[in-house]
Amino acid sequence: MSKGFYGSMVMGLLALAAAAQDKDRVIAQFEGETYGEWTTEGTAFGNGPAKGTLPGQMKVSGFAGKGLVNSFLGGDGSTGTLTSPPFTVDRKHICFLIGGGGWAGKTCMNLLVDGKVVRTAVGPNTVPGGSEELDPGSWDVSELLGKKAQIQIVDDQRGCWGHINVDQIVQSDAPPPAPLLNVTRELTADKRWLLLPVKNGGPKSKVEVRRGEEVLRFFDIELAEGEPDWWAPLDLGAWHGKALTLWADKLPAASKGLANVRTSGEAVSKEGLYQEALRPQLHFSPRRGWNNDPNGLVYYNGEYHLFFQHNPYGVNWGNMHWGHAVSQDLVHWTEVDEALYPDALGPMFSGSAVVDHANTSGFGRDGKAPLVLIYTAAGNPATQCLAYSLDGRAFTKYDGNPVVKNITPGNRDPKVIWHAPTKRWIMALYVGRPDKLHTVQLLASPNLREWTELSAVKGDQGGGHYLYECPDFFELPVAGTSERRWVLSAADGQYAVGTFDGTVFRPEAERLSGHCGNATYAAQTFSD
Repeated sequence: MSKGFYGSMVMGLLALAAAAQDKDRVIAQFEGETYGEWTTEGTAFGNGPAKGTLPGQMKVSGFAGKGLVNSFLGGDGSTGTLTSPPFTVDRKHICFLIGGGGWAGKTCMNLLVDGKVVRTAVGPNTVPGGSEELDPGSWDVSELLGKKAQIQIVDDQRGCWGHINVDQIVQSDAPPPAPLLNVTRELTADKRWLLLPVKNGGPKSKVEVRRGEEVLRFFDIELAEGEPDWWAPLDLGAWHGKALTLWADKLPAASKGLANVRTSGEAVSKEGLYQEALRPQLHFSPRRGWNNDPNGLVYYNGEYHLFFQHNPYGVNWGNMHWGHAVSQDLVHWTEVDEALYPDALGPMFSGSAVVDHANTSGFGRDGKAPLVLIYTAAGNPATQCLAYSLDGRAFTKYDGNPVVKNITPGNRDPKVIWHAPTKRWIMALYVGRPDKLHTVQLLASPNLREWTELSAVKGDQGGGHYLYECPDFFELPVAGTSERRWVLSAADGQYAVGTFDGTVFRPEAERLSGHCGNATYAAQTFSD
């Protein structure tokens, strides 16, 4: 054979070698039933990859294929590590998808060389709310080429966002395309509504509506790149004719999501809206977005008011607002504007409403009794706050918020009633104790603004959900007698019956079941 043949063959082999070198090298895709040669410690990671969202978890998105590492197994109280077998660093970058908790050194993925952490990455979340979406990330490891390394995924955090999600770890000679950061768009509020295009399951961005330096609204949203699945309306009525700025923290490379936002004179096309195939016809449902717990059920100014946990910008839990609907007959409902928007104290979690007939709060004007909302601002820390209205439509948040400061990291869902014998307001507040003891804390106030702790009612310690979140507290007559008893219930419908002297609730019967099945949650009695 000629030297030319051998030369061509060598060149061909070199080309194949170069092509092989350019190709990404997979470290792990987590598509199997087990972790293979990876080793686990603790309970957080289980015996193999998760197939997406785990029980009790918000929807997980942004992972590749059908499996991922998800340490939410057993909830945010579980901990552990997941460690890869050794591999040789032979590309300039290690790329991955990561989400979940953002606690440095606690919910993280580390690159180990000689047992030492040389690179680390965390998820984006440390406060209530947020998203379970995985985002692209990468490390420049060019200085480590040729070294032996390991990947270690760590969950050493309990409580809020105490878990980590990871998928698709590969070596590559190029980092993933850089996302667009701090993207802005100027517009004029020339029409009542801002319509935001939503792609269910798409990449999620933090978006703000600003007027100058003031942040008017903020939320997480899956902005659609092309044709949206639906349009989320945002009310611009308060800023008609004003120049506004839209800001997004991060968008995929070459994204047109912000450019697709437009203004409209109509929030939602009413044609066929409540004739959709899967739209409930008896039970209330909002025009758009996610809803859950009923809040602040109250009769005021000749209307029944239904407030509810609402995400106007997505079909999954998040961005908690208080949605608002009214009815004359408890059957036919009209949705009105959002009552409460997230603010600097946090997203708007559940609560209750009262009519302050005696104007103990001082919020009333010109003889009009105020409608007062009592809600949890679920920031870090979570606190209890007030908002009030004189027309049942526009609500003003009390400038002295919060009125009840943080008791424990798990305190929420204030249910407030007027207790005539002691002439004061009583609040039943869920308080989760550090020892996993569910309690309902009773507090009292003469004016809704200043609260004093009275006593606590204990629920289950450890297992179960007895007296777990969204309490209700009310008095009923005992049929066929002149006696009355108090009822203390919680989110899953279990309740206790007993006596209340204005300070202490003494149960006489506990763990009674208010309903069968699991399709009812966080029921609440109407006030007034």
